[in-house]
Amino acid sequence: CCVKRYEKSSCITGHTGFKGSWLAAWLSQMGATVCGFADCVPTSPSHFEAMHLEQHVQDVRGDIRDRDAVIRAMKEFRPDVVFHLAAQALVRKSYEDAPLTFEANMLGTLNMLEAVRQCPSVEAAVFITSDKCYRNDEWVWGYRETDHLGGDDPYSASKGCAEIIAHSYFKSFFGDPVNTYVYAAWIFTAAYLEKFQKCKKSSFDGIFDVVGNRNLSAIQYKDNRH
Repeated sequence: CCVKRYEKSSCITGHTGFKGSWLAAWLSQMGATVCGFADCVPTSPSHFEAMHLEQHVQDVRGDIRDRDAVIRAMKEFRPDVVFHLAAQALVRKSYEDAPLTFEANMLGTLNMLEAVRQCPSVEAAVFITSDKCYRNDEWVWGYRETDHLGGDDPYSASKGCAEIIAHSYFKSFFGDPVNTYVYAAWIFTAAYLEKFQKCKKSSFDGIFDVVGNRNLSAIQYKDNRH
């Protein structure tokens, strides 16, 4: 069967990570022009290096906490679609370095939202988060956007803060379907993924189902437990 080509230019933060590298490879294979923004390759071995993705995407090194660097990269590449995956995504590491976790997840989200706001080429933005942004109430059903934000650990709290920032930007800048040029989606899934590092776990946060949908007029929440 024929695979539909996707030829929009796409910017991915965290493209050197596990999920980001798969997304970059997939979009590149489908015909998209891909620019990645990340501070480093986080693991060894890594999927990014194994696939030699630096040969297929524009590989930009920078810190998501550096707002000027993020905005500059966005304006230089002028993407149609933005995927924000860059994060400190390990719960255990959040106990070891809480300031880094808050800066990467909270300030990083703020910087990307501001970069999207200042980049007129962007038509859609997909921000990947986690069910950990909600307080863990130990129930069997999936969390909803009306549930309590923030957990006890620094990672959960940082994700809850990012939700509040995203909600503010959506209502302030992206929420008008008539006069706003960019459409935003906020996506999570509740599955878990064992990464290749021993004894470290990370939320498998992302699903991909809204790119190219210019009819989005509200932040969409997804939960794969239903």
